[in-house]
Amino acid sequence: MKKKSSNYLSGAAILSAAIILTKVIGVFFKIPLNAIIGDYGMGLYAYPYSIYSTFLTISTAGLPVAVSKMVAESLTKDNYKQVYKIFRIAFVTLSALGICASLAMYFGANFFIRIFGWDPNTLYSIRALAFAPFVVCLVSVVRGFFQGMQNLTYSSISQIIEQLGRVGIGILLAKHLTDLYGVQYGAAGATFGAVAGAIAAFIFMYLEYAIHKNHSAPLLAQQPDDIYVEDTKTLAKALIKIAIPVTIGGVVTTLMDLINSATISKCLQTAGFTLSEATALYGRLSQKAQTIVNVPLAIGTAMAASLVPSISNTLALNDKELAKTRATYAIRVGLVFSIPAAIGLSTLAVPIVRLLFSKSPEGGELLQYLSFVCIFNI
Repeated sequence: MKKKSSNYLSGAAILSAAIILTKVIGVFFKIPLNAIIGDYGMGLYAYPYSIYSTFLTISTAGLPVAVSKMVAESLTKDNYKQVYKIFRIAFVTLSALGICASLAMYFGANFFIRIFGWDPNTLYSIRALAFAPFVVCLVSVVRGFFQGMQNLTYSSISQIIEQLGRVGIGILLAKHLTDLYGVQYGAAGATFGAVAGAIAAFIFMYLEYAIHKNHSAPLLAQQPDDIYVEDTKTLAKALIKIAIPVTIGGVVTTLMDLINSATISKCLQTAGFTLSEATALYGRLSQKAQTIVNVPLAIGTAMAASLVPSISNTLALNDKELAKTRATYAIRVGLVFSIPAAIGLSTLAVPIVRLLFSKSPEGGELLQYLSFVCIFNI
């Protein structure tokens, strides 16, 4: 049992390391970006992500988790044909959801700006980011497939590729467009980096999927006829049944971020700040304090991604004791990291922000209070 728990933790450790690395890269992405477009530009960059995250959560929070769970269960029964059928159903479904989300972001940009009271210059950033939901939906279903296989290496590598593409293209476009057309276009260029990174990650993941499927061809051909493969309708219903509660839980969090992006700006303006000042203050909160806090929170994300297929596999074998042990291990490891991280970030908040964002050192006091989110969100 201890060996199996160790295997689970080693898988989570791989994904944790990759996610933490991407978060660290993200922090260092914000440093030059802040120097290029300033706090005001960071606010323009930040606002679209609250809409993007909401659409993305609705599209991808539940289905990839459902894919990983059902793939893990099918593998336990050596039902390889059903594994790939689950993938095909999810891929088509997420493609449709991604297209709808991208179209809603692009054509609804002015509507969102109006109802949330954002700076009109946010329009360019929203439309630059609008292409991302479709591509990320495709990436997420392939990641869910490999997580169901309990192969976290490809997901880890793809996240690093995605972040490197986002940072590299984002910085280049931000610098180039700011110099030519101004901060609002520079912020849009930075947001388009997310699209470029997602495309690079999808190309990598789909190539790995194609190679994996080719290697699995003998297993598919040798699968006995007495292993029953569920029909499309039954599998689709099962995917949706698993996905809906996960999606609802994720949407609650992202809706809070969306509400914050609207209410914070309006409250600051009511308090006497101009629209530009309110945008800059929101940029400090979301792109400085929140970005730093996201680094320790990456551990919880990795634990969740690794835990679902791992527990699904053990429950399929009716080993409830092992499932309980793995869940307990995940909570313990999470708390070991999150409590010291919260205390450290709160104590050193001001010097950390000043060190990382020396050209625009404001925002340390926001990190002091936000740091304790680490304990409860892990």
